[in-house]
Amino acid sequence: DGYAGLFLHLLHRYTAKTGDLTVIQTHWDKIEDIANLIPLMQDRDGLTWAHPQHKAKYLMDNSETYGGLTAYLALRELAGKGHSSRYFLSRHAIKTGIFNELSDSSNNMFAWAVVENKVQSRSSWGTFYPDAFAQLFPLYYDLLLDEPELRQRLWQNFNENYATKIKTFPLEQRIIYQLVRGKMEGN
Repeated sequence: DGYAGLFLHLLHRYTAKTGDLTVIQTHWDKIEDIANLIPLMQDRDGLTWAHPQHKAKYLMDNSETYGGLTAYLALRELAGKGHSSRYFLSRHAIKTGIFNELSDSSNNMFAWAVVENKVQSRSSWGTFYPDAFAQLFPLYYDLLLDEPELRQRLWQNFNENYATKIKTFPLEQRIIYQLVRGKMEGN
C-alpha cells in the first residue's frame, strides 16, 4: 500500500519537476496497475492494510497511500485521462479513515497503527519511532491542510521533542524531516 503510494508520489514529483511526460505516456498501463493496488488493499473504514496477511493499518503507510492517490489523480490529468471518481473517493476514504480510526484526541496525536480493526497502537511524543516520527507523514502528504491548528501543533510538538536530535536520525529519517520542514516553513 505505502510503496504503491510512494511510487506514484515520486513519479508525479518527477513529471512536475521535469515536464517529461514520456514516462507516463509510455508506461501508463503499468502506472494504472500500481494505482489499482490501493483500492484492493482498502478496508471498509477506508484505511489500507499493510499486507494481506498482516492485519495492521499504519499511519505512515496510509499517509503515503493518500499522497500517492493525490499524485495519481494529477498524473491522470497530465496524461489526458481526466478525472476519476473512483480514485478521488478512495483517497477521501483514506483521509476519513485516518481521522476516524487513528486520531487520538487524548494526546493530540495520531495513533501510529490500528491492529485487527480496533486496537490502536497509541503514540507518545516520548517514543521517537514509530510514534513521533509517524506524525510527520500526514504533514508531508498534505492530509492536514484543512486542519491548520492540528497541523501546526503536530509540527511544534515534534520539534519541541526532537529538533535538537535531528542530526542523529538515520539518513532516510533526516530526509523526511527536511521535506516536511520545507513544507511547514514554505520552502
